[in-house]
Amino acid sequence: MPLASGSAGAQPVAGFPRDPDLFQAARAVAELAVGRYRDQYFGACSDEATRTLYVMRKPGTDFDRVARERVFSPNVRLDFRDAVGTRAELSALAKRIADEGVTYWKDRGVAIVGTRVGNDGAGVRVDVAQPAENVRAEITARYGPQVVEVVRSR
Repeated sequence: MPLASGSAGAQPVAGFPRDPDLFQAARAVAELAVGRYRDQYFGACSDEATRTLYVMRKPGTDFDRVARERVFSPNVRLDFRDAVGTRAELSALAKRIADEGVTYWKDRGVAIVGTRVGNDGAGVRVDVAQPAENVRAEITARYGPQVVEVVRSR
């Protein structure tokens, strides 16, 4: 589970938070997510300055309620954020787009330079060689709203 921590707000770094209460909360959420909610969970990050654990997940089911019950601590604030898919789903989409860059998009004159999953669960970014405004509509039409950015690679 990628977690972020830092005194200057949520930072995208690997590992569990140093704060013991946040560490326990992150561990409990990760265990719960991997066990019962793997089809809903995207990831988490923490802000040690505010002692907040941000949990990104697809909305639905009782995950939020169960996580709040399991991670009851007066020293940690849980903040649930919507993700458009699980990390596995978004990673599969990013791979599909990259794979189709070699065939489908190349045949249409579009150079897919790279793809990546956003750390916040918002979706997939697609980097292209040509001006993005020339191909954005085609790419989002093919892959849907899980593509949140199409940008020209520099």
